[in-house]
Amino acid sequence: MSSHKSANLTISNRGDNMTGTGTQADPYICETWEELTSVSTAKTVYIQMAESLIFDFNEIQPRGFDSRVNLSGQIDFNGCIFRNFYSTAVQAVYVISGSSWENLTFDNFLHEVSSSSSSQNVGFLCTDSGSSALQISNCKFYGKVNYGIYSTKNAIVFYSWNYNILQFEQCGFNVECACTSGIFSFFKMDFVKDCNIKLKVVSATANIVQSHSSSNVQKVYNCLITGKITVTDTSSNILCGAALSGYNVFKIETNAPLNYAGNGISVFDSDLSPDTTGGENFAGCTTTQLKNAEYLYSVGFPCYW
Repeated sequence: MSSHKSANLTISNRGDNMTGTGTQADPYICETWEELTSVSTAKTVYIQMAESLIFDFNEIQPRGFDSRVNLSGQIDFNGCIFRNFYSTAVQAVYVISGSSWENLTFDNFLHEVSSSSSSQNVGFLCTDSGSSALQISNCKFYGKVNYGIYSTKNAIVFYSWNYNILQFEQCGFNVECACTSGIFSFFKMDFVKDCNIKLKVVSATANIVQSHSSSNVQKVYNCLITGKITVTDTSSNILCGAALSGYNVFKIETNAPLNYAGNGISVFDSDLSPDTTGGENFAGCTTTQLKNAEYLYSVGFPCYW
């Protein structure tokens, strides 16, 4: 088989040219989707993708996945792009805790779940209930989720079974979300750090971050969170987080009260949100102040001018 290492090469599910033994010193070098899924089944496996590959799932799985895809291990995707990834599984992508991802882009993904009788959460990316963290760094998620009627739990785009498992750092999100019934949340995990998050949500009720319990504090800090949330139940607050901390800027347009429930220093664009309330470190500001580093520094952000 010819080499697939040229930049921006679109590939499909073909061939077996994998090298390496899967150790840290000698990771598997994968060039195809088939090779990747054949080895990404354990958190202890080390994998590196060939550089700058584009996986177009219109070629690999044009009708989409109806069961969850496992992508576990210590994976350096090396600038890889997953384009047109489509799933109708209750949980689209599943990762064993203790794994790590870096340098991956989901471009134009679509996750659709019309209904579910399962007791499991509905979500795009999920991890198990193990004790070690799943770390995702320098990854981007661009796409759309459509969630319908589900049974006993929630619809959550990115979530972990335990509060201390899923961790995002230096990642980008631009996701359009629609949810017919029940509670919708964008995140349910341990921490989100240094991320740029843009979302558009239409749902009955909505949380940006959902806490596992009152004793488990989600850590969302050094993040810019922008977008629009429209809910049908305008009598309930839209939660910026059941428990946030750190330094964040929120620029969210809503049609219901936006409630900040965190303990850290967060700034809201008060021109957009109809109501913002929160703890003693809460700070509301104008659009002009959001762009003023000196002002942000004065209210506690680690900004310099």
